[in-house]
Amino acid sequence: MTHPKISVIMPCYKAQDTVRCAIESVRQQSFSDFELLVVDDGSTDGSPAIAAAMVLDDRRIRLIRQRNAGPAAARNRGLAESTGDFIAFLDADDRWVGTLLARHLRLAQQNPLCGVSFGRVRFYDPELRHAGRMSSPPPGSPWLLCWVNIRSAPRPTCSAGAQPMRKLVVSIRH
Repeated sequence: MTHPKISVIMPCYKAQDTVRCAIESVRQQSFSDFELLVVDDGSTDGSPAIAAAMVLDDRRIRLIRQRNAGPAAARNRGLAESTGDFIAFLDADDRWVGTLLARHLRLAQQNPLCGVSFGRVRFYDPELRHAGRMSSPPPGSPWLLCWVNIRSAPRPTCSAGAQPMRKLVVSIRH
């Protein structure tokens, strides 16, 4: 049995207004060899039902349910159940541009010593209008979000912001 190239982990807690859009942004990626693990962290709203309905439409999506333990525990649960060569995190109230996974993969293939990549985030208001703010990545980094190669990368050189994520991944896999 083959496993996906990328595991996308989405912690989800009371996100019924945004989870469908977040899941769709993953489904619409130009790179399609992924699994999406939606980890419901004890939601009491309609989030689990929305995710469950989307699982029926796409075999790449899995819904994992757990008692409320917080977003870090949900990410850890997703890491523990992931099967991809690479890990990407997306919160249930965020969304990706359609080429994000392809760009990350290309970056990793061009830079085999890269253990973590990340980049700018654009902020929107509740009506999805650009709020005019963008986060600032470290100088010289590409416009990408966050992912980690946890199965084959040598010890990465990371910025201070990325280091806690590497420690999280190392604690799960080693």
